[in-house]
Amino acid sequence: MKNRIIKAIVTMVTMVTIAVLAGSNSVTASGYRETDSTDISCTLMAADKGLDKRNDVAIYHTQSIEDYNKLTPILENRNGKMIIEVIEATVLDDEGNGCDRFGFYVKYDSERFSKGDKVKSIFVYNPDTNYTDDFLYRTDILME
Repeated sequence: MKNRIIKAIVTMVTMVTIAVLAGSNSVTASGYRETDSTDISCTLMAADKGLDKRNDVAIYHTQSIEDYNKLTPILENRNGKMIIEVIEATVLDDEGNGCDRFGFYVKYDSERFSKGDKVKSIFVYNPDTNYTDDFLYRTDILME
């Protein structure tokens, strides 16, 4: 069961990373239904794809405080739903301290990123808890 969850997470993160690198705000693939550019609700085709049988995976591209305020209650009440959040932030100093567009703190690897770098971060939240800081996976991509 854990192997299936990991496969599902890796599949979703890969799809999001490809979409992010392509400059897209949305993901469309076989077995997924696109709703709009900031919220994509997906139904995994578990039986024939060999993925976990979770019904919902949602991807949110948080670009404003309004987006964040909409996402917070969803994170606090996800109850088994897999949430993936995409944010854009700027590294503020050589220590790796950064903040997103609406002022929230983000820590980056000071060896990979330097002051002034624009970074796109992808967070995969743990579907088994409702904590807003419980991530299963995080990846950071330097934006050009």
